[in-house]
Amino acid sequence: MGTRAWVVAAVLVAASSAHADPKGDITSKSKEAMENYDLMDYDAAKKLLNQALASAKKAKLDKDPVTARVYLDLGLAAFAGGDVEGAKVAFISAVQIDPKIQIEAAYKSPELTKMLEEAKSGGKPEPVGGGEPVLDAVDCTTVKGLQHTIIDTAPAAAPQPIEALVGGDIAPIKVSVFYRVEGSTDFTEVKLGKQGDCKYTGAIPATAMKGSLIHYYVAALDGNNKAIAAKGSSGSPNILELTAPAKKVVGTKDDNEDPISGKGGPKVEEPTGEVSGGVVAGGKRPKVMITMSAGTGFGYVRGNTEGGSMVQQCCVGNSYVVLLPELAYQVSAKLSIGVAGRIGLPIGANVNAEGSEGHSTVACGSRCPNRAKV
Repeated sequence: MGTRAWVVAAVLVAASSAHADPKGDITSKSKEAMENYDLMDYDAAKKLLNQALASAKKAKLDKDPVTARVYLDLGLAAFAGGDVEGAKVAFISAVQIDPKIQIEAAYKSPELTKMLEEAKSGGKPEPVGGGEPVLDAVDCTTVKGLQHTIIDTAPAAAPQPIEALVGGDIAPIKVSVFYRVEGSTDFTEVKLGKQGDCKYTGAIPATAMKGSLIHYYVAALDGNNKAIAAKGSSGSPNILELTAPAKKVVGTKDDNEDPISGKGGPKVEEPTGEVSGGVVAGGKRPKVMITMSAGTGFGYVRGNTEGGSMVQQCCVGNSYVVLLPELAYQVSAKLSIGVAGRIGLPIGANVNAEGSEGHSTVACGSRCPNRAKV
C-alpha cells in the first residue's frame, strides 16, 4: 500500500515538474520537429516549431537562446520545404537573439551557412533615432527593401493596424498583410493602401482577432503574386499574442458589472432622480426584493385531515394553483439572503358529495404526518 502511494506521488511530482518547465517543453517540441525533418515531413516540423515559439512567447522566453535555436530549426525546415524567404527571416530572428548561433554539423550546407552569415551581417533594419524602427516621418529616400515593426501583442476583438515602409529598390505591384487565425491552416490576404511615397497601411480585421494568438506576415508582391520582400512568411510567420479586449470608455451604455469579483465595469453617467421605465435612475439600489411565481400540478392524496375527517377522493388530486413566494435581502454586491415558500391548493380533491358529510373539503399539506398528503 505504501509503495503504491509512493509511486503515485512520484508520478504527480514528475507531471508537475514537466508542466513547470517551459524550456523543457520547448526543447521537446523542437526535438520532435527535427525528427519529422529527418523524415522529410517539413510541414509537420514547421507546425511543431511554431508551437514551440508560441510556448516561448507565453513563458516570456522569446529572447532566450533556446528560442533562437527554435528559429534556426524553423529556418532549416522552411529552406528544405522550398521557402527561401521564410528561411532568411527565421535565421535573422535567431541571430537577433543569439548572434553566435551556429548550424549543427548534421544540417550544415554551403547554402545554409551563407544564409546564416548574411543574417549575421545584415540582421534587422537599423531603427530611426534608436529603439524600434519608426514608420512615421521617415525619409523615403533612405528606405531599402521592406520595413515593418513586428507586433508581439495586441488586444483581441479590435482591428490591428498594420504599417510598412517599402523602398524604391523593390518596386512591388502591391503590399499585403497575410494573417491566419488560431486553428486555421490557410492565410487570408488584406491589401495595404499606399500613403505617400513609401508608406503602406491597413489592418487585420477585428473579426480575426480572436483566440490566444494569430499568425501574420507582411509581403511586397510582384506581378506574379510572388513575394520579393517580406517580414515573415507562410512557413515562418510572426506570432501576434492576443490579450484581453480593451475596456470600454466611460460614457458607454454597456453594463459590464461583475458582482462576483466586485469590480464594476465602465461607469455610465446617469441623470440623478430621473425616472426611466418606472425605476428611479441614480440614488441607492433596492435592498429588499419580493418575487411571486405560480404554477400547477397534481399529486397523491390520502389519509385524514387535521379535523379527523377522511379524504373523500383518493388517490390523485389536482393542484391547480401552486404559489412560490420569495422574500430576499441584499446584504452586499456578493451576498443576498432569501426565504422561499411553496403553497399548494388541492382544489377539487375533496368536494363533499351529497350525503357524504364528514368528509374534508381541504386536504392537509405534506407537513401533516399520517394525514392528507399532496
